[in-house]
Amino acid sequence: MKKIYTAIIALIYSFGFAQQGSPASPYYDGFDFSQTGATLRQSLSDKIITTHTALLTYQDAEDAIKIVDRDPTDLSNQTVLLVYGFSDNMCPENSSDFPDHRRRNRFDDGTNSCQWNREHTYPKSRGIPDLGSDGPGADVHHLRASDVNRNSDRGNLKFGPGSGNSGNFGGTWYPAMNGKATLHG
Repeated sequence: MKKIYTAIIALIYSFGFAQQGSPASPYYDGFDFSQTGATLRQSLSDKIITTHTALLTYQDAEDAIKIVDRDPTDLSNQTVLLVYGFSDNMCPENSSDFPDHRRRNRFDDGTNSCQWNREHTYPKSRGIPDLGSDGPGADVHHLRASDVNRNSDRGNLKFGPGSGNSGNFGGTWYPAMNGKATLHG
């Protein structure tokens, strides 16, 4: 059965998704894919840096999060999923609508309790140099919607092992995707 699924996936890929010529044509046209190791890494880095032109401001990133972190199960498109699961704080206006404390109204971004704001997946103060709130600090790939209080609770802690609710476990932050998750270090 596994071989059948593998064959089907390979067939779909070859007809529907594979690109002709070099990978990701025309972006990588002329790129030397025979490179390896540090040379390949540097060449890819140079390619990305020289072709990346769509820079977002920190505010643009917040607006983008309202789209990219939308809850796919919410057919009304009114909620965003939060990066940390099962916060301990109860938001009275959300307790019946969002019993797992993983969702907020996507238009309710701010700094007050029971709102959401931007959480850096890697603490911006730990970047070298500090990632700040522009450039890498405003990269939407690096930001997620987070409950305001959970964002504040994390501070600049690195991710680490834990179980149950998201929180500080021995000086590291356990993100918890649901109430039963366990991350082993």
